[in-house]
Amino acid sequence: MGQTKNQLPRVVLTIGDPSGISPEIVRATKGDLDGILTMHHDQKEIATKLLGIDVGVTVLGGLSRPVTQAAHGIAYETVGHGVANPFSLGHAINQAYRMAIRQNVPAG
Repeated sequence: MGQTKNQLPRVVLTIGDPSGISPEIVRATKGDLDGILTMHHDQKEIATKLLGIDVGVTVLGGLSRPVTQAAHGIAYETVGHGVANPFSLGHAINQAYRMAIRQNVPAG
């Protein structure tokens, strides 16, 4: 984690209490940071809800292929109501594509 943080100077690593809001997340909402790298799922959820759940993308690291997902989850309560926002899914697909291109991942 430390090596990644050194390579990305405007990305902050949050290690503290997984249930609380960190000062780093507040800094990100003001535009002082380009990203947040979290150690706990709950920290990621706080950042996502504050920074834009409709455009957020979760990236799973450490695998041989890019894995992304829309940050908003499934949202069962909106199924069939015509109110779902597809932007987060589109961002997740685009992010996985860009990562695959950079890693020279073969198609298929």
